[in-house]
Amino acid sequence: MRLLLAQNSVYIPAHGGANKSNRLLLEDLTQLGHECRVVASACGLHACRSRGEFRDQLNKRGLSILSTCKDSDVFFCNGVRVTAGIDGRALVACLVEEMHEFSPDFIIIASEDPGQLLLLAALKFSAPRVVYLARTTLALPFGPASPFQSPAKTSLLHQTAGTVAVSRYLCSYIRRWGDLDCVELPLCPNGPGPFPRYGSFDTGYITLINPCAYKGLPIFTELTKTLPERLFAAVPTWGTTRSDIRRLQELPNVRLLDPADDVDQILAVTRVLLVPSLWAEAKANVITEAMLRGIPVLASDVGGNAEAMMGLDYLLPVNAITEFDNGIDERLLPTAVVPKQDVTPWEQALRELLSSRERYDLASTRARSGSLAMNKTQTVVPFEQYLLRLHSARNHVNAE
Repeated sequence: MRLLLAQNSVYIPAHGGANKSNRLLLEDLTQLGHECRVVASACGLHACRSRGEFRDQLNKRGLSILSTCKDSDVFFCNGVRVTAGIDGRALVACLVEEMHEFSPDFIIIASEDPGQLLLLAALKFSAPRVVYLARTTLALPFGPASPFQSPAKTSLLHQTAGTVAVSRYLCSYIRRWGDLDCVELPLCPNGPGPFPRYGSFDTGYITLINPCAYKGLPIFTELTKTLPERLFAAVPTWGTTRSDIRRLQELPNVRLLDPADDVDQILAVTRVLLVPSLWAEAKANVITEAMLRGIPVLASDVGGNAEAMMGLDYLLPVNAITEFDNGIDERLLPTAVVPKQDVTPWEQALRELLSSRERYDLASTRARSGSLAMNKTQTVVPFEQYLLRLHSARNHVNAE
């Protein structure tokens, strides 16, 4: 099949779980013999700030620009042809051009496009070929966890050939609040491994990736104060504002680490991973990434995080975000109303884990063995089969 993915986010570097999973998904589909292309952003507030910075990122990875024009660059990455538009307008134009030139069997629209301009363009081209890939609850145009609620945008989703969600939680949410047929598929690939074991009772940081309100920064900062003898690390990515960074810089036992789409660079220096998210996570894949490497995780019991934690210890309560104040922050994200948090369960769990080598090693072993077993199920094959069924059904209808 010819498959085209469109996302209103940066393909390289991929500092967010959704972007990284999309990239691995297309690479896996390519390995199965499908011809895959991507239309994605070259620049954005969450990654490269300029076209020059974007090209520097390509050079660092040994990726050569195949062709270029005023508004986009084209390159190959692990067999996938990527067209990177420099802004939103260029992105839609690139998608339209690719759809006509490539004539894909399916156009996969990633949910990280709240304006739905990519979805609208794809539906105008050929609605029966459009599959909506939902990875982020916040980006959906319906339901209590969305600041972008819109019946008009929801109606666009009803025109697609199908909707795929990456967790049971998100699939149920979509069915309930969007009144959409939805299929849950394991679309959070982490590769076949082998995965190094980093979990260490003696060394490493207590780490939070993407410190911001959505990801539980208030809990993280309180923990750094209640455990001043411990070293913490924060990795600013797509949600972190300048005020967040200033707040972190004032904490004497916090180190700021550079983001990396090679998560091993971060996890290699991590003792415990904190995932105190306050929003409705679809299913935070960073939980699995850490546990595959034997790193214990303390995660909030919101959204699909329980699925990632697989019934293991340290799924902890939070007061989740349920309101937004209609504002937009400097990262162009809706401003959330953050409820007061009780950090006590988090402090108790962290002290318990770090006070006993036996308990730490047990948590590390269980995390690694469970996630290795789960990772074997996270293959692209069910998604491929889903697309093949849609393709066969469409051909049957056309033949009639």
